Formats: sequence, structure tokens, C-alpha cells
Amino acid sequence: MNIVIIEDEPKVALDLKQQLIDLQGDHHLITILGSLEETNEWFSKNSEPDLIIADIQLGDGITFDFFKNSKLNCPVIFCTAYDQYALQAFQANGIAYLLKPITKSELEKSIAKVLKLKGNLREDENIYLDLIAQLKIKEKKYRSGFLVSFRDQLIPVSVDSIAFFKTAQTTAEIFTNEANFFPLPKTLDQLEKEVDPDIFFRVNRQYLVSRKYIKSVEFYYNRKLLINLKTNYNDEIIISREKAGAFLKWMEEK
Repeated sequence: MNIVIIEDEPKVALDLKQQLIDLQGDHHLITILGSLEETNEWFSKNSEPDLIIADIQLGDGITFDFFKNSKLNCPVIFCTAYDQYALQAFQANGIAYLLKPITKSELEKSIAKVLKLKGNLREDENIYLDLIAQLKIKEKKYRSGFLVSFRDQLIPVSVDSIAFFKTAQTTAEIFTNEANFFPLPKTLDQLEKEVDPDIFFRVNRQYLVSRKYIKSVEFYYNRKLLINLKTNYNDEIIISREKAGAFLKWMEEK
């Protein structure tokens, strides 16, 4: 297939290019476009490719503006750090919606979908039903706050004010930016599914930490990491060496 990449982050674009090279198949990368202006200009002079791999938010706008005004019919694999655009992606010839960081296996599966669609149009219905199911998952709404019970009171706690969640025996506790602890009748496993993974990271079995309140990260012995928070909390929060790589990648992405 002839493929065009629309991506304004050079590192991400090069990673996608390398993944395409690594994939088996006759795939030809025509060009990499880094802005809406460049995209509009290129497509005004060239015919549409077999596939477009596109980021959504570029430095000079969002790619939906381009697709809305174009007459392209080729499928699009959307690659983004945000999950709120899933339904719009479906309306813009989207065949897959991948959240960054994108793995080789995810890209390979998405391209296989495109090839399947092109090779057998009678299977369109099953492919799009699968995509709709995928989009419903991506459209999941994460918690924006919690109502906690404390000293005969019900206190609203915004997610923006939460530095981390911590296990407390069989349930959990909330620690806020004002150094307040509040009990919460949920497990850390439950909370991990309810809060936005772009904001919170499960650093170990005891802590689910907010990116907003991470001041710095130090290298610890035995390839572990130590988190320094912006709030007044004295206990050490250690990231195991098994999770260190994933954590640093998560930190780098935002």
C-alpha cells in the first residue's frame, strides 16, 4: 500500500516509519506531513494514497478540519494521545483509533484491517462493528471527582486536587495537594480503572500517583526510581525496575 503519515512530532513520525519498514508486506511510505498547511498543499497536488496514518492535534490545528473539507475516500488510522475524539475519527474515514504510545502489534493489526477491507468489501459490516465496539471503549468517561465521608461530613474531592491514591488495608485513601488524607471504600485496582491513565500511573501495589504532583524522579538503587512530590508527604514512593521503563515512557509522552 502507498501510505502517507500526518504527524508533527518528528520522533513519533520516525517511529511509525520504522514500524512500517519492520512490518511484512509491500508498504511504501510516500511522505510525512508535519502540519495542516503542509497537508493541504500536498494533497492539492497529489492523488490520495491507499492509507493515511494521522495524528489529530497538530501545531496549527486538528486534522479533522482537513478531512472535513477534503473529498478523500481512503481509510485513516488515527494515532493520538487523546481519547475524546474517537467518534469524530469514525466519521472521518477512521478504520482504527490508536492511543499513543503506539506499538508495532497495534499498528500491524490496524493495517491488517485495512487490507481485509480492501480485499473483501463484503466484510465491511463486521469490520465497522468491531470499530464501533472499540470506539465505545475509548469513549469511556473517567472520574472527575469523589464524594468522601469524613467525620460525619460528605466532602467533594476533585481529581485535580488528588496527588495520589494509597492502599489502606482492604480499601484506599486519597491524599490531596493540601496534605489531607480521606478514606475511600474502593480498592486501588478499582480506582485504576476509574481514573484517566493519562493523569494517574500505578507505580506499585500501594500507590496510584498523579502526574500533576510529581516534582521530580530520582534514580534509586537496583535500577528502581524514587518519586519526589510537590506536596508535603514524607514516605518514599518507589517504582520497581520492572515498571520503571513504562513509567518513564508515560512521563515523556505528556
